[in-house]
Amino acid sequence: SKIVEGKTINRIVDETKIGRHGLVVVGHRKALLTDEIPSCTVEKIMRHCQVPVLSISAVHDIKKIKHIVFATDLETTPVYVVKQLGRLQHALQAKLHIVKINTREDWISSREAQDQFDRFQEIQKLSNFEFVVYNDKTAEEGIQHYASDIGAGLIAMGIHNARPGDKLLDHHIAEDVLKKSPQILWTCTT
Repeated sequence: SKIVEGKTINRIVDETKIGRHGLVVVGHRKALLTDEIPSCTVEKIMRHCQVPVLSISAVHDIKKIKHIVFATDLETTPVYVVKQLGRLQHALQAKLHIVKINTREDWISSREAQDQFDRFQEIQKLSNFEFVVYNDKTAEEGIQHYASDIGAGLIAMGIHNARPGDKLLDHHIAEDVLKKSPQILWTCTT
């Protein structure tokens, strides 16, 4: 661990570029994460860090986290993101709950979702997991509701801005989950 001075975002991002750090842990207060402050420090750190970021808004005993919800579209998640998440899963000895959120605008059948997951698993080679398709009004609500339903202590998401159609990987969804979920949020930028 290291304490540095300077503009927070730039210092953190610069430190991760050096390559000596494998994870950034950021504490924040929910009260500051409002729609009036769209580009808060935590959100910028999530988007620009080259290593995974854990965003924590309340006191959590991370050793007690035994369920991780990993929200993914199953089609655009890089191996790097899953490898980084696997390291965290192993450290926590937690079960991974891979969730594909179905919404009215982005709906696929259970069979299509299972086929997508089978292709995903061929590449990613996950262990200690379950796969679920969860239906909700929005991706953000689906992620939050599913995590709450299973009592997960951590939500994981890969984020990028490469393609506007990548709903679960869009940083706006991660930011909305950050603002509204009591769980720890783990993000990894691709």
